[in-house]
Amino acid sequence: MLRSQVLCSSLAALLLAACGPAATDGGGLELAFARQALESPCPEEAVSDPALPPLDRLEIKLLTEAGAVHFEAGIDLAGKTSPEVGGIPEGEGLSLDVLGLVGGSPAWRGGAESITIVKGRSAYAKVLMTPLADMACARRPLHRPRAFTAAAPLADGRVLLAGGADTLAADACGPGCAELEATAAVDLFDSGSGSIYPAAALNSPRALATATPLSDGKVLVVGGVRRLELNGSTSLPADVDELDLVPSFEVYIPWEDLWIEKPLPDFEGRVFHTATPLGDGRVLVCGGGTDFDLALDSAIVFDPAGESVGDFVPLQRMNAPRFGHAAVRVGDKVLLIGGAVHPTSPPVEDFSISDENFNAHSIQEAINLFFHSAVVLPLRPDEILVAGGAFLETDQLAYPLAANARLLSVSQSSVSQVSAMAVPRMMAQAVALDSNLVLVAGGFTDPGTTPSDSAELFDPSSEEFRAAPQPLSTPRAGHAVAPVVGGRVLSAGGLGPDGLLGSGEIYTAPTQ
Repeated sequence: MLRSQVLCSSLAALLLAACGPAATDGGGLELAFARQALESPCPEEAVSDPALPPLDRLEIKLLTEAGAVHFEAGIDLAGKTSPEVGGIPEGEGLSLDVLGLVGGSPAWRGGAESITIVKGRSAYAKVLMTPLADMACARRPLHRPRAFTAAAPLADGRVLLAGGADTLAADACGPGCAELEATAAVDLFDSGSGSIYPAAALNSPRALATATPLSDGKVLVVGGVRRLELNGSTSLPADVDELDLVPSFEVYIPWEDLWIEKPLPDFEGRVFHTATPLGDGRVLVCGGGTDFDLALDSAIVFDPAGESVGDFVPLQRMNAPRFGHAAVRVGDKVLLIGGAVHPTSPPVEDFSISDENFNAHSIQEAINLFFHSAVVLPLRPDEILVAGGAFLETDQLAYPLAANARLLSVSQSSVSQVSAMAVPRMMAQAVALDSNLVLVAGGFTDPGTTPSDSAELFDPSSEEFRAAPQPLSTPRAGHAVAPVVGGRVLSAGGLGPDGLLGSGEIYTAPTQ
């Protein structure tokens, strides 16, 4: 799906691989181009490379960790086989943004992370270029098609894709009921080449786990299940037996390609929980459960300073048992939104990072959704978009509605309705883009676990949803989603109309 081309430009130091003999005045830049997926789904097998897009100019920008411009330049490609640019100041921890122009207009975008510039040394970066405001396909799919995989971005721009369910047996648990078995398989998406390739396997097979990047570059994977069922006769998107919970967590060490596994406190497994980084190196894990009657009100916090790769410490109880809820960090607090199984419980509560207490919010408006998404709006850190999910009616979930979309104001402790989405969604994925929009894509459209190919953009300025220029190339639910350098979002694997998916596709946000 992708094609690589080396442009041996005189860029004075990008990433740590040499483009050729060491030089004092520059290096090279490698670009990998993605083919658009317009009329057919992203293939489940690697295919031959397409033709290169007719780029005529590159605009290159290097940014510091604080977001300041470290260096910028334009490279005119028309008629040149070796364009040159030099004079880049030394620097570490830089990020690279590359904009490709066609006919003078921005059309493609790419990026890279963790760039070090050293005077007098030649280096280069591989940069995946994808079309703006469009869907593109990864070069190689997951090495094992699977759904309910945990995803987390790594510091070097790659994306970790851990576990999931890779075996699906239709009607194994009754007519219309599919049984899925978890896998320990792990893949890495290389944002430089656009390829997905296998990495060291987990110690325990697990699906529906959470994956959280740690401040030291490691990744924390918590809980999950060994087996689950998709049964359209129940209101839950997935049925789980308590005996199938995985009562452990694992920490991935990227530079060693190594997993370390340890037991969770009291060997209490978790699924449909949340895991939220606290900004001080710790991770808050809240709630979870296999059914409304078995939802947890317990919370634990991961401390990387614990023995070996770190450990969990129990906290006080939450104000309500919650599962299928959402969690977002806003300043010194983590808001837990929805998932409260008791009708008299607060639909929203917060965890205070400073004093480690849970506090109920006095919000009266309906927001007690289950299996929804929540994301802080770009440039509006006081407001949270809550999208998708279903409300609890008696002891089962109601049919999800397209109108289940709201804005939660933290400072005003209030909720307001926004425009309806195009389709109803459960377990949809929402990601804030650097274009100040929010992408909401895929998910189940009904309790019968029908996947959707709908991709929508929420615009905070108008508080309205609009269709993305292109939908997902195939309906996906239970897919892994993670941000990728260059204002992009990776969607990998999941459940499609005909079973498990291994393909990955990339949405690239339009430029501002």
